[in-house]
Amino acid sequence: MKQAAIFVLSALALALFAPAAQAFDPGACHPDIEKFCKNEKIADGELKACLKKHLAQLSDPCKANLVDLWLEKKKMDAKK
Repeated sequence: MKQAAIFVLSALALALFAPAAQAFDPGACHPDIEKFCKNEKIADGELKACLKKHLAQLSDPCKANLVDLWLEKKKMDAKK
């Protein structure tokens, strides 16, 4: 179940943020999700909110990936 959630999160991130996906490492946040957010639901946005809540505590690779993705999303939203 946990691995399925990581896979779904990774696939969703790749689909939503294709331009930023080149630098995205789907496994970078796995240990952090297990530590801080393992019971959160992806579909309800709880996982994203949990990762944001714990941003300061996340590992450097995970932070780098998430920040890159969020910045890319912000750029894409600004172009709309």
